[in-house]
Amino acid sequence: MKNHKKILSFLITLTLMIVSIFYFSTHKTAAISVSAVQKTDFPNFKTIVNIPVSVDGIEYTGIIGYGSHEGPNAFDVKGDKVYVLDNVHHRVLVYSKENGNLIRRINIPNEQWIHGMAVDKEGKIYLFNAGTNTLITINNGVVDISTNKELRLEPFYKFDVNDNGPFVVLSGDKMKTCFLAKDINKNKLYVAEEREGVFSSDGSVSKVNASACKASIDTGDAFEFPRWFVNENCAYEYIGRRGFIQFWKITNDYGEWIVKLNSKTQNIEGLVKIPDGKYYFPIRDAVLEGNDVFVLVPCEKNVYVLEVDSWMTNDQYIKYKESLGSEKNLIENKNSDIQLMSKLNI
Repeated sequence: MKNHKKILSFLITLTLMIVSIFYFSTHKTAAISVSAVQKTDFPNFKTIVNIPVSVDGIEYTGIIGYGSHEGPNAFDVKGDKVYVLDNVHHRVLVYSKENGNLIRRINIPNEQWIHGMAVDKEGKIYLFNAGTNTLITINNGVVDISTNKELRLEPFYKFDVNDNGPFVVLSGDKMKTCFLAKDINKNKLYVAEEREGVFSSDGSVSKVNASACKASIDTGDAFEFPRWFVNENCAYEYIGRRGFIQFWKITNDYGEWIVKLNSKTQNIEGLVKIPDGKYYFPIRDAVLEGNDVFVLVPCEKNVYVLEVDSWMTNDQYIKYKESLGSEKNLIENKNSDIQLMSKLNI
């Protein structure tokens, strides 16, 4: 009888051990799997890449740069790859857009602190150090560096690349774009062409009149954004366009928003709020690839690349804004955006 009790006790203990191992192993996998990230974590977005803040992932520093936390200044999406700048570890991380897995790490010179990164259609990586006016290109593993400390490319606004090559946009009363090239004989960077306006990766030139809440692309008519969404203090950044549809990033009193604008009908066809909780604000944090909009969201413990997969309507936005209440309630409720959006079935 005693032997039966011992056997029974042993079997129960063994069963509990097996269940415990299975439980913790499956929960650990779910915590790090991109596919397991719940949609409600980021309303209107799906997670493409989830990078832990660690030595193997991405880290921040408060020593270099202008902010209290510097880190992934830029990212890009080209074809089936996602490129994320990891300044602290002096490298570019390349991930699969399909499953979020790391494909490779590309090292960059340790003495360089990169302020801008862009990738062209062929997969050539362009990096720009605004502090030393240094352009770095990486093509099939070959690194090329050109610099010119005598250039005055300031105040720096953004860096990008289009069919005409890499360029720097300078801010000021009149925004201007400087296209960069390398003098092969002198191994020196120089400004090949200087143009008025803010150029973009698709070759368009955007113009913004913030005080009038207006923005335009190329020579098209300026669109006046509705006052229920913007005021004279808002910031505008053109992302790209597909046909008549333009994509803008607009920062208003309620956060950062991606806006889908139909330039033909002059109507806003959709909005989506970039998640709050950023630990650091990158210089380049929204890109258009194909017909999809991607955003870079560096949080304290993880750095996310997200893809817009649904849009708020204008009415939903107005309801969302009304739910926040007064400006005092806006501050108090800032951390409860997800719950509010969920209640509105957004």
